[in-house]
Amino acid sequence: MADTTISQLNTISTLSANNFIPISDGTTTTKLGTESLFGFRNRIINGDMRIDQRNNGAAVTITNINYPWTYSVDRWSVFNYQPSKLSVQRNMDSIAPPSGFTNYVGIKTVSPYSIGVNESFGIHQRIEGNNCYDLGWGTNNAKTITLSFWVRSSKTGIFAGYLDNYFDNRWFTFTYNIISANTWEYKTITIPGDVTGNWRTDNLAGVLVGFYVGAGTGFSSSINTWGSNQSYPIGGANILDTLNAAFYITGVQFELGSTATPFERRFIGTELALCQRYYNRITRTANDASLTQSFFDAAFWTGPVANDGYCHSTYRFPVLMSSESITADFSNASTFWYHIGGVAQGVITAVGGNVLGVDAFKFGLRMSYNGGNGFSGQILARNGYTAYLGFSAEL
Repeated sequence: MADTTISQLNTISTLSANNFIPISDGTTTTKLGTESLFGFRNRIINGDMRIDQRNNGAAVTITNINYPWTYSVDRWSVFNYQPSKLSVQRNMDSIAPPSGFTNYVGIKTVSPYSIGVNESFGIHQRIEGNNCYDLGWGTNNAKTITLSFWVRSSKTGIFAGYLDNYFDNRWFTFTYNIISANTWEYKTITIPGDVTGNWRTDNLAGVLVGFYVGAGTGFSSSINTWGSNQSYPIGGANILDTLNAAFYITGVQFELGSTATPFERRFIGTELALCQRYYNRITRTANDASLTQSFFDAAFWTGPVANDGYCHSTYRFPVLMSSESITADFSNASTFWYHIGGVAQGVITAVGGNVLGVDAFKFGLRMSYNGGNGFSGQILARNGYTAYLGFSAEL
């Protein structure tokens, strides 16, 4: 490939948003608006389903009824009106992903169910308002977007998905046809921007992107147009009526413009950091019950013993969290203890009860000090356990 000259670079940099640059993959040529070429094209995070901090590929049966959302792979949560009907998992059933991908997420029916009139089931991602403010939705300058994805199902027929705002009063339902069972198919959907409605442009949910696996008959049947109510196509596909019926998806991309471009593959470290803005987890293992190894091998974090009789331990998040409203989850109370200056102080039974301070940068714990001859303490995985602490600021 010939070198690009300074003159050519200057020409590219001065193109207006109304001009186009031809991009060729050797067989076809597509003209893209210049705004598609700079910055992150894909507003979806973890669209190729690589990051799975919570479950590391393990299957999860959905027991919650909607909120709090049950997450499988990072950033993707399941909406669900009945418990224990669906299972979700990264790389479910170990099928071959579409070419160019290594991961996908699958949803499977574990208990057949006749969906109620106003019930819906599926998977969605909430895009932060800061990442879609430039769409101009809710104004006369609302921009068109294109959604593209790879999908597969054990069932054929008309499936549906949607875009929704944070307030659940602006909806766009789109449909696509799965033609062949158990076959990966590539779909593209072009959607005009919404010129009305209220769309958030801050650190809360701006645009919700969802994919149904079934819904009831009580929703509006208004399809491929913006409206104020949730919609679903008459006779739309439904996996919940059949045991082990499955739906798989990967390569989800949400981008400006009316043309679908190749899936944007970001470095794994970049994608992980994007996920960690909303959730991050640290895991430690105590390899033997006596803890004869270095305490630091099993420590989550270490902090000084203060004059107030407490050990102050602060964990600084790897990236700035999306909110200062952070919730902590941990594997099991019996797997944690804290240790100060050679003396085991006790088991941590509730993270929330020991919080010293939390914001978008850090999470602090304060543990009472009952003796020992050291000057620092550690929060540890205990007695041969593998334990985790997770921190969530999901939208």
